[in-house]
Amino acid sequence: MPTPVNLQNATLRITAGEIRQFPSDPMPQIALCGRSNVGNSSLINSLLNRKNLARVSSAPGKTITINFYDLDRKLFLVDLPGYGFATVSYTHLRAHET
Repeated sequence: MPTPVNLQNATLRITAGEIRQFPSDPMPQIALCGRSNVGNSSLINSLLNRKNLARVSSAPGKTITINFYDLDRKLFLVDLPGYGFATVSYTHLRAHET
């Protein structure tokens, strides 16, 4: 029987801007995604009973990296950047195209 996850043992493990920065650990991952400014960071803080683990911004489109939160070395909670409302320069937008 698997041991329960201690949600008090949660840390921001990796902030990745490129695929090569993703964790290589074989832990399961649960991804949260949605439109910009819908409350993904607030949801993470609420689920983990923390106030400031995930940074919350009042302006949409502030999260541009993929944030991996390590939950008790058993799984990752992954905060994906929002989509739809971010205001960025054309140069910045072109730099992130694949």
